[in-house]
Amino acid sequence: AWTSAAAKHAFDLLPIMVTQKDWQPSDAVLKHIGIVAQHAARSKMDATGIEKFIVTPGNPNVASVFISGLVAGWPKDYELSVSKTAGDRLLSTWLNGSLPIESKSQVLQLASAIGVKDLGQGLDKIQQELVAVFADPKKDTVSRVSAAKQSLVLQPESGSIVSEIIAQVTPQSAPELASGMVQALSASRAKGIAVILTERSRSLPPDFLKNSIRVLLSRPQSTLELLDLMEAGKLTISDLQLDQKQALRDHPNATVREKALAIMKSNGGVPNSDRQKVLDSFMSITEEAGSAGSGRAMYEKHCAACHKHGDLGVNIGPNLTGMAVHPKHELLLNILDPSRSVESNFRTYSIRTTDGVVLTGMLAGESKTSMEIINALGKKEVILRDDIEELVASQKSLMPEGFEGQMSRVEMRDLLEFLASKGKYVPLPIDKVATSTTTKGMFFDEKGTEERLEFSDWSQKTVMDVPFLLVDPQGDRVPNAIMLYGPNGNMAPTMPKQVELTCQTSATAIHLLSGVGGWSFPATQKGSVSMIVRLHYINGKTEDHSLINGEHFADYIRRVDVPKSEFAFNLKGKQLRYIAIKPASRDPLAKIELIKGPDSSAPVVMAITIQTID
Repeated sequence: AWTSAAAKHAFDLLPIMVTQKDWQPSDAVLKHIGIVAQHAARSKMDATGIEKFIVTPGNPNVASVFISGLVAGWPKDYELSVSKTAGDRLLSTWLNGSLPIESKSQVLQLASAIGVKDLGQGLDKIQQELVAVFADPKKDTVSRVSAAKQSLVLQPESGSIVSEIIAQVTPQSAPELASGMVQALSASRAKGIAVILTERSRSLPPDFLKNSIRVLLSRPQSTLELLDLMEAGKLTISDLQLDQKQALRDHPNATVREKALAIMKSNGGVPNSDRQKVLDSFMSITEEAGSAGSGRAMYEKHCAACHKHGDLGVNIGPNLTGMAVHPKHELLLNILDPSRSVESNFRTYSIRTTDGVVLTGMLAGESKTSMEIINALGKKEVILRDDIEELVASQKSLMPEGFEGQMSRVEMRDLLEFLASKGKYVPLPIDKVATSTTTKGMFFDEKGTEERLEFSDWSQKTVMDVPFLLVDPQGDRVPNAIMLYGPNGNMAPTMPKQVELTCQTSATAIHLLSGVGGWSFPATQKGSVSMIVRLHYINGKTEDHSLINGEHFADYIRRVDVPKSEFAFNLKGKQLRYIAIKPASRDPLAKIELIKGPDSSAPVVMAITIQTID
């Protein structure tokens, strides 16, 4: 509310805040000052408007977030022409004060955008200060990296600055400094940067070259330079990661794409396009027993950067914790042909910005003003919509093709053994059959705040010593729960009356994070069947477990205890319950079917875990 009101009065409010000398605002207030400054900049203010902001800064912390917000929100290619008096006042009051050097460089960026002339002397002075910061080994890493990036933002065409920054990286440099300095080079548009980085990499640890290649691939010009080095034999296609090869094969720039494909074809860097043929050639390993221990090592090396499995890895791609309920041949299919049946939220997008930067990754979120993507390394990038020149959605998965070239058949066999290994508890993935997003209104209105089941975080939860794997709704973009049909409201009538989940394992118990629904007891009379859990055994037999309204199920809206389920979580006043089902047989299951009962409730299931041994 404060931000919205302040944005409407930014030209009166912000100058007052910036000039206060003794005011010490909290970090939260500083953040909102920066946001309001961005809004003001995006409004394409005229010269009179910007001149209201050219005041004498008081608290340097306030002045820093203010100037940073103006620069971040300033529309691309939008220029003004302020009076010479206003320009001189900006340079004299902001550059000679106590602002951090990074903020002073942003003052120069703003000065250039609003038509201030004769920046040469001020630019030279600021560049000298920036070099003094990033070249000082006594400074902290964050300050050095920030100064290096700002130096290139001011003079992106300068090859000499690139050389000075790279010179700071030595074999003795901390990994954080080395990677940060290389990442700072993403602001550079200097010609010959690929040669400089490649030559320097010969005397540095391997990560320097890996990080350098990622930076070079961010711009078509430097990407072409990188490909020239490959043609000349100074780099090889094997220096690229698997996702980088795929990004080049699908590059939005036709010149880059064609050149990359030609090099890959001549060096064996193009995976077999007949994925079924590749799959068939590996299928025999699914019948072999492997080493789960060796497979775990393969997982940590090749998969953990994008996938979570138990306590290993990170959540970027699908969570693999419950993959043991799928047969090995299905696991192999997903590994070798990841784009055959890819869910929309795991598809890749390629974004080219107005600055010529190319970003490739999975859509992680979006708003009216920005998009956020996450790349194969798990790094998030926020791009303002105004900065997007081109957006291309791919039908391909973030996981690239050609994984068979990363390991031997024995290593692939061991990886399958690890993924297929079952412990006492096997979380059952429900993401492919989820029907409802519980961070939105679930029953009447998607905007309804009282119709939601929201965890403060979506990490694994434990109830009665049973682990449950939640689906992360990624804000409100991804369905994360199974809601079955109900005759009432607006959304429940659109839900399916049954869903099926693969479950190829024996089970001593089936644990449900569920037991709640819309229009459940006491909103409706107890005793009716809310949901049937039908177990399908591999031998063809079936077994039904009826879950009763008022006994297993209760209304979600508040805590209501019923005798055959346990209270599990208070979700902002709403409840989620726990149910355990005991199969009558220890025969292996083929699948579990959730079927809507005949009553008027709309049952909700948020997670299922199979217990394989007592």
